[in-house]
Amino acid sequence: MPLRDHDGFVRHDQDAAVAAATVADEARSALLTDLMGQVAGCFPRRETRQCCGQMVHGLLMELDDHNCWTIAEAIGHRGPHRLQHLLSRAVWDDQHLMDIASAWAAGHLDDGDAVLIVDEPPMRSPPLTAPARPASTAVPWAASRCARWRSP
Repeated sequence: MPLRDHDGFVRHDQDAAVAAATVADEARSALLTDLMGQVAGCFPRRETRQCCGQMVHGLLMELDDHNCWTIAEAIGHRGPHRLQHLLSRAVWDDQHLMDIASAWAAGHLDDGDAVLIVDEPPMRSPPLTAPARPASTAVPWAASRCARWRSP
């Protein structure tokens, strides 16, 4: 039942909802920290590893659009430059990261009653000429692997 404070404004007791959201956020943060710890060896530089963690955190946010600009704004960067650098020029072992992340996800999704099917991205032939870089960098690896599961 809504309560009225001394000014006549209606306020709602939302402590339970706030507590549940806090617990869910803490659990998500713990999982993300665990994943980033697992893939830390894929990044030769600490800054690149931190930027990747921020990018993943931004991808998990509820945003209207997920691109480098919106993610950068949401995570507190002045512009998309760090995220664009991560996706286009930074040195890191993306294949090893995908292998570790897919094994990590499979381990966390396995409840013994489900079948997990991991689709590999289609193999692309190398271009004959270098393609022009797009003006804005989207997240090419965000949808490169898709984990689907079904109960037997």
